[in-house]
Amino acid sequence: DWYRKAAKKKLDELRRTIPAAKLADAQLAIAREHGFSSWRALNKHMSSASAHVPAFFDAIVAGDRARVEQMLDQHPQLTLLKNDHGSTALHVAAENDDRAITRILLERGAKVDDRFGDSGHSALSWALTVRSFHAADAMVRGGVEPDLFCAAGLGDVIRIRSFFDESGHLKDKASKTGSSRFGSDGNRIPIPPATKREMISDALYLASRNGMVEAVRELLTHDPDVMFPAFLGASPLHWSYFGYEPRVAALLIAAGANPAARDPIYRCTPKAFGICVAASWGIQHLIEKQLDADPSLANIAQGRGTPLHEAARAGQVRAVQLLLQRGANRDARDADGLTPLNLAQREKHNAVIAILQASPSS
Repeated sequence: DWYRKAAKKKLDELRRTIPAAKLADAQLAIAREHGFSSWRALNKHMSSASAHVPAFFDAIVAGDRARVEQMLDQHPQLTLLKNDHGSTALHVAAENDDRAITRILLERGAKVDDRFGDSGHSALSWALTVRSFHAADAMVRGGVEPDLFCAAGLGDVIRIRSFFDESGHLKDKASKTGSSRFGSDGNRIPIPPATKREMISDALYLASRNGMVEAVRELLTHDPDVMFPAFLGASPLHWSYFGYEPRVAALLIAAGANPAARDPIYRCTPKAFGICVAASWGIQHLIEKQLDADPSLANIAQGRGTPLHEAARAGQVRAVQLLLQRGANRDARDADGLTPLNLAQREKHNAVIAILQASPSS
């Protein structure tokens, strides 16, 4: 089903330059992109393997290299198919930070430029966005060429510099990927960003998110927007607290980033944003990293609620347990006067409700 959706998307692209383009033209373009002479040939080839996609992706998630290779021996086209979420096998291996399976998929012909769902994420940009540095390294070593956005996420200053000419101007088409952003109408903003300054600013976001100090320092010499609204509408400074690299935050503040600015979703200051997002997403190692550096963050109230509110709202059982162990106040009230328990009850997160209703000593 994914390639039918891809054909419709390709038709929209074609009609921007060729208004008379038809669906058959888009189908042929998609087929040729995947090495087939016709849409019919592509369809026939893919249909024989599509039933095996769930089991194949399960093997990738489990890290079962032998099973992955066995299934590819039987159905080589599995490297080209997507699951119901729009992920290719390479995206899934990237998300699981599996260096070995990433290498296998590349050797078996995985398409490195296929995008994740409706986003602009290649497997490499997705790996870097979710901090899967082992998988990202395997892709680069396997011949995947990082664009500006990915070079920033890797912290590769030499590559970053290669995207600028001798006068310091960004070269054309420096980025092919970018962060997922949405307009006020709720529609996706096209990726890569439309202007060169936005490309630089988007790269600054990913370098900041990944704590790449020298990459941030380099990008700041090219006049980025230090308050660029990247993913979730949050600035590079907000995202520097997600990966919790104080040196990045200091560089951004020195360059003019506003430490009192609030993001539009969590309504957090940069200092609160990192732990609130980590709590909402249930990323325990980032919660622990931030609390080890600053225990007071367990009860920071510079957003729509505390980190415990965000974990409870999202039903993140382990994050709730961790925050309580680290001193989070279960009776704290958010901007609307609600406790974490109130939010868990509203969202019907029964496991979280049970934890928050239990006595602190139980």
